[in-house]
Amino acid sequence: MNSFQRHRVLPSTSNDKSPKVESKYFCQASDNEINISLELKSPSRYVIKTPLCFVLVIDVSASMDAPVGSESITLFDRVKMFAHMMIQYLSSDDYLAIISFAKDATLDMGITKMDENGKDSAKKTLLHLQLRGLTNLESGLTKALEEIQRAKEHVLQQSNIRSSIILFTDGVPTCGIIDAEGIISKYKLIESSMPDVDRISLSAFTIGNYRSEVLAEIASNLSNEAFYWLDENQDFEVEMMIPFLLKKKTHVSDVCVRLQSNNEVFFSPTRTSKDHLVEGQTMHNLEYFLHSLPDDMPKTIPIHLEIRSGVLLSMLHGQIILNAHISYLDENLANVEFQDTITFSHSTLYEIMSKTLPSCEIQAIGSETQAYAESSYFFTSKNSQTEDSWQQAKQALVKNVQMTCMNYTIDVIQEAQNQTCNNVNKIAVDKLQSIEHASEQFEKLVCGDKIALYSMNEYLHKLKSHLETARQAVLVKSGDNFSQLAAISSALKNECPGTGGVSGLREKHNIYDELNDLRQVFIDAKARLRKTSLTKGTQNYARMAEVLNAIYGERDEEIQMELLEDDNVPTWIFENIHFVLAESYANKTELESKIHNLGGTSANSLKSSKGRRVYVICAKDGPRNRHILEEAQQKGFPIVHENYIEECERQRELVAWFKFGMKSL
Repeated sequence: MNSFQRHRVLPSTSNDKSPKVESKYFCQASDNEINISLELKSPSRYVIKTPLCFVLVIDVSASMDAPVGSESITLFDRVKMFAHMMIQYLSSDDYLAIISFAKDATLDMGITKMDENGKDSAKKTLLHLQLRGLTNLESGLTKALEEIQRAKEHVLQQSNIRSSIILFTDGVPTCGIIDAEGIISKYKLIESSMPDVDRISLSAFTIGNYRSEVLAEIASNLSNEAFYWLDENQDFEVEMMIPFLLKKKTHVSDVCVRLQSNNEVFFSPTRTSKDHLVEGQTMHNLEYFLHSLPDDMPKTIPIHLEIRSGVLLSMLHGQIILNAHISYLDENLANVEFQDTITFSHSTLYEIMSKTLPSCEIQAIGSETQAYAESSYFFTSKNSQTEDSWQQAKQALVKNVQMTCMNYTIDVIQEAQNQTCNNVNKIAVDKLQSIEHASEQFEKLVCGDKIALYSMNEYLHKLKSHLETARQAVLVKSGDNFSQLAAISSALKNECPGTGGVSGLREKHNIYDELNDLRQVFIDAKARLRKTSLTKGTQNYARMAEVLNAIYGERDEEIQMELLEDDNVPTWIFENIHFVLAESYANKTELESKIHNLGGTSANSLKSSKGRRVYVICAKDGPRNRHILEEAQQKGFPIVHENYIEECERQRELVAWFKFGMKSL
């Protein structure tokens, strides 16, 4: 039920000064090396939902006809069930295209607005999809990009619509371009020919017991999401909704990070992360690119610096060691830029602890740990300000241990994927011991901080579980495990939710609440279907679609009944919003009454400071209070028709103000 409830969302305006991207640098230095974890985060804000455009690219090769899972439903039908769910949850201002591919690709439905008619058309398209032939992955992706390019010129009139591709295939490419490098190069070539500045991200799903190196490499180069491997014995139709939910939560994309080190330090040629690294790096210059930054889902870029020969860490005290230039596209696809400088700390970890903690606590950490603290630096930097308080040093310590132990885990996973190392079990044992040692040292250094210990132990427990999965995969020696391990590794590195219970997130996120709501709908639908199906074979997509449609209809009716029964429901819609009404209104009293009934207030000027936003409402025939309109334009306040009030009242929620905005004054 929760997934169908409406949520209040306030639109952002150009005068919104809250930071859309926060950057923080967690720094650790010892043994003439400096390790920096750059964490980028887009804080959740009250912003209006902007339209999204999705292209579903579905493998319809002959192998898709095989039944999967305990209920013997074909893989083809199960993928169509996911597509049906996604169509249902698209907003009326979103867009969708459906492309199927086998030996070649077919545009089954061009990019279409998902109003009621559009959704009906999409569902009919799914019913008429047919299986055929081989697997030409390159053809499917090319057709998707070409359709997006066509739609941007003729269909997608708004300039702030983000486009993305969701791909499903159950095997390796068998015709067309079949190598990852060739497919990636062609994708980027077509993408670069488009006039828009935003990149088109790809979400890639697969299933089955084959080695998916090609697809995993494509996914890692064309997105910073996880690579998704599906377990046929789970309700993977719901897990395929993850990219859709991520895009709903994304208001920042195309993040470019340009790094420059000073003359005393240089980027490590052996430890520099290749993930999302742009070509053309030098010893003093690096560039990384992230396709998207979902709300409240931090991404970390690891930076490793080495110190020039003859220079000591103590000689860097107070010096700028790194400059960062960061740019991104905001919710309106407008380019935003800022710069950071990172200055080296003046104090070792031991010096910081000595200033803050009782001497008895410091002595209790032991001589080995004390020696490490005396030779190590832990500090953070935010807004170009270095912070080396005990609290910030602990944050840097937490981040450093997490990243170190994550890399230990990924090392084992990659060895297990290769299936060429006979000593994977020994490596796994060694890495487990390293994780245990890091955990023990961390416990001593934080001096019994229960909150820090609980959070760290929870994360390390998850890593140990993944490490054990990799160790067991080598013993089984199944190709099935390659894809599973690739999915785990990518989820960890990209700090993203994955499939099959895998998550690279270090903090709890509400995306899992939404997934659970969707899962409950799907479980309800399957339960109903079992009651009406005499045999397992009758549980196909067509019958499942009927059941899902019935559930959606029932739940929509329940919500409408609740709204009708509860007169107080809409009163929060305009809470803390002030409206300035144009002088040209013939009946201000009626409009003011509607505003007040929805929890808003009317005002005579734009100077009110208590509300979150101030709107200017003007009539279609043009207002006469020009000075207020000019002030509104200067301050970036939205200017909308009176129809906006009526639409919000009808839908019982805030709607996109730009739909009712004045095109000219």
